[in-house]
Amino acid sequence: DGYGDKPGGTNPDGCPLNAGTSTTDRLGCQDPDGDGWSTADGLWTTANGADGCPTVVGTSTMDQNGCPDGDGDGYSDSGDTFPSDSSEWYDTDSDSIGDNADACPTDAGTSTIDQIGCPDGDSDGYSDLGDAFPADASEWSDSDSDNVGDNSDDCPTNSGTSTVDLIGCPDGDS
Repeated sequence: DGYGDKPGGTNPDGCPLNAGTSTTDRLGCQDPDGDGWSTADGLWTTANGADGCPTVVGTSTMDQNGCPDGDGDGYSDSGDTFPSDSSEWYDTDSDSIGDNADACPTDAGTSTIDQIGCPDGDSDGYSDLGDAFPADASEWSDSDSDNVGDNSDDCPTNSGTSTVDLIGCPDGDS
């Protein structure tokens, strides 16, 4: 097969008793799909780097060597949660937002505005951690810290306690 049988020589044959064409993980071992990765045998397994899909040509290198990788991210299609998105491959919290984009990859969530993929109990788009009113879907910020949400506050930049004619505005005489 063109590879030397001496283990310490130049380009030593990884399988000196068998002819083969592998070139990536071992030289000169059986490679039935022709993708460069050798087929596993009694001494060389997929854990050592053998082809994870020995009968199908593939380019994956991250989770399994030599398996189909349609999006080119290095993860095999069978081990990639997002096989058509090269920027994502895992979704630890199973919220359909990949770990690379998910601000809370271990806590499932639906937030989309301040943080992506974090818990959002009131479903207003803001994460519970970034929401001044995590249980009120109509409010999420309180710019003047008067406990009246900006959407309801008639004076959102001036803290106040008014409740009759205007809500949340300064009320000098209470």
